[in-house]
Amino acid sequence: EMEKTEIEETKPVINLKGYCNNEICLASKVKLPVCMNIRFNNITFGSDKTLFNCLDCRQLTITPIIKAILYNSEYSICASGDSMPVKYNNYQCPYSIKSGFSYELKANEIRQYTKSIEDLRELGIW
Repeated sequence: EMEKTEIEETKPVINLKGYCNNEICLASKVKLPVCMNIRFNNITFGSDKTLFNCLDCRQLTITPIIKAILYNSEYSICASGDSMPVKYNNYQCPYSIKSGFSYELKANEIRQYTKSIEDLRELGIW
């Protein structure tokens, strides 16, 4: 039995996961999800309308996007129809992408707000 794994390029910040639709691509043939690294950036996309490059076949054939994973960043996620974006900072945040929606994702490096233990004490963290 063939074991399925994921083709990934996992780096800090925004990773989008979707499926390749290129019939001659190995990832498409075995229905493997492919991760694309967007890095620190702001991106807007339609879950099933925007095409991304496949890491396996190098073609613009990744659609639909099924998941966004945000790493080590201060981020916000807003889906079409949402009145308030989801804002947070965390080591890792998986976010399921729904078909038919448009999304705006923003990710920035987590800022270091303190430089010493004294700063932490002043903030009441230490």
